[in-house]
Amino acid sequence: MEAYINVVVLDQLNRILLVKEKGGIEKLPSGKEFLKPSKWGLPGGVKEDGEEEVDTAIREVKEESGIWIEIEPGIRDEKMAEDHINITLLGHPLEGKLKSNSSEIGSCRWFPLHILRDGNFDIYFSHRQRAQKILRKLKKEWFL
Repeated sequence: MEAYINVVVLDQLNRILLVKEKGGIEKLPSGKEFLKPSKWGLPGGVKEDGEEEVDTAIREVKEESGIWIEIEPGIRDEKMAEDHINITLLGHPLEGKLKSNSSEIGSCRWFPLHILRDGNFDIYFSHRQRAQKILRKLKKEWFL
């Protein structure tokens, strides 16, 4: 079963890294196509053959934002979908300068955590939920 890895990246100022997807036609592992809108979301992508989850997370965040991260062990969430699994991990920046990779995404930016409770903020609903679950595990409910 194919795994999609997303990362809640938190910096020392308790900001979250979000990427703005370009949108367009996407394909599920089943081959079914759908129109993906351009919205903000968590950085991440598909786990490649033989790749560990942590390696996927680090690679995808670096490719999309220019930031090298470390993954915090023991903080994760899984949710089964129809034909894949969504895995969310927690990461912290180590080095690098924030720079959008235009071939991967439209934009990337640090946001205050309270943006996750703003119903008007243009973020994928499932990504908002995943980020909130990870933050609850960190006992950061007061941000939500």
